[in-house]
Amino acid sequence: MINLHIGDAVEVAIDWLTQNLAPLFSGIKAALWWVINGFAWVFTVIPWYVMVLLLAIAAWRLSSRGVAIFTGVGL
Repeated sequence: MINLHIGDAVEVAIDWLTQNLAPLFSGIKAALWWVINGFAWVFTVIPWYVMVLLLAIAAWRLSSRGVAIFTGVGL
């Protein structure tokens, strides 16, 4: 088996990215945190049966009655 010895190069690249682009990664992390927590809040505030109904209605409006039924039953 061929051994490429790329572990050291990958480690150096990751260290460089971590040191030089930390503010960028922090900004991405903060933006994603707000989005994920917003979705989590919506999913915990709305009762499950209302969410199923809303998603089935959205599927019906965007596609067809069959897709809406499949969505409602699948959820």
